[in-house]
Amino acid sequence: MSTLVLWHGAHRWEGPPQLRPAGKGKSEEGSGLYLTTSEQTASKYAKGGGAVLRFEIDSDLRLLEDAWLDTADVVAFVESIPRLRNKKQVLADIQRAAGRQPDPTKIPAYVVENLMVNHDALKGEAGPALARWFVSRGIDANVIRRSDEDWLVLYNLDKIQSYRRAKTDEVRDSPRIPRKNNPAQPRSRAEQIAARLIMGD
Repeated sequence: MSTLVLWHGAHRWEGPPQLRPAGKGKSEEGSGLYLTTSEQTASKYAKGGGAVLRFEIDSDLRLLEDAWLDTADVVAFVESIPRLRNKKQVLADIQRAAGRQPDPTKIPAYVVENLMVNHDALKGEAGPALARWFVSRGIDANVIRRSDEDWLVLYNLDKIQSYRRAKTDEVRDSPRIPRKNNPAQPRSRAEQIAARLIMGD
């Protein structure tokens, strides 16, 4: 079984990895455990007495960008979240986005997360709830592809094979996360932003 070696920088780290409620400005790419291929990014988040952690992740991941969801199932999930911010707007935009698909009974999974992010609906327990729901639908993670690094936003913590505090001399850039075929989601950061604008998100 092949693994991805990725890094996480944290000011504080206690106990096993968890899906934590997002604070202000902490869910810009959705809710999950944020890992990076970049030594520089991980070290930046560890500044001020923190630590860089080394993670080994099972590379057999079903990614958000490759997944489609049943529209009615998505609506039922969103309706079930108590005290969800901007719930009416999220639901209306889900229906609007589904109506633009060749089959409106199916919607790309990344659209659901984009709408939740753009409507500021992932604060508090809603973020971990969405991540757990993605896992229940067979989605393990999201890959954010930047010009010089990849981020893995991990929803399925069972994909963690090992983690530990990294030694200073072993932290280095990891290889980019391999791409798969036929994505539902635009690949590049610019394409993702353009897709959000086209959807009116």
